[in-house]
Amino acid sequence: MEDKSLSFEFRILRMTMLVGAIYDLVFGVPILLFPARLAPLINLAMPKEEIYLRLCGVFLIMVAFFYYLAFRDLERYLGNVAVAIVGRGLGAFFFFIFYFFLHYPKTFFLLGLVDLTFAVIHFLFLREEGRSLFIPLLLGRR
Repeated sequence: MEDKSLSFEFRILRMTMLVGAIYDLVFGVPILLFPARLAPLINLAMPKEEIYLRLCGVFLIMVAFFYYLAFRDLERYLGNVAVAIVGRGLGAFFFFIFYFFLHYPKTFFLLGLVDLTFAVIHFLFLREEGRSLFIPLLLGRR
């Protein structure tokens, strides 16, 4: 699993992808299985139709596997990192809009901060050559 041929930056990037996978599983599994118990812990009102919240849990579990693929084989799934940067950035933007402009609870600010931190750390450890390939990686061209 540990590839000694990878640079220091890419080894750190792999670890951030593993941490991202674990983070998404920690939220995804309880949201899928126990949404009514988790909702109050993150200051979220249970929707009338809980299937939508459970579907978010399914999505987070899928994202965790997407992250795990990049952890297992970073060079092969480098495009996943580019998509993760954009996705986490959009997630942060979404949470910040709801917190700052729609006056949602502080939990949304904290979730946005976590997403922004992941996006920035992923981008910083992508290395210069990876960053120059950012748009081609998003488009599936390397």
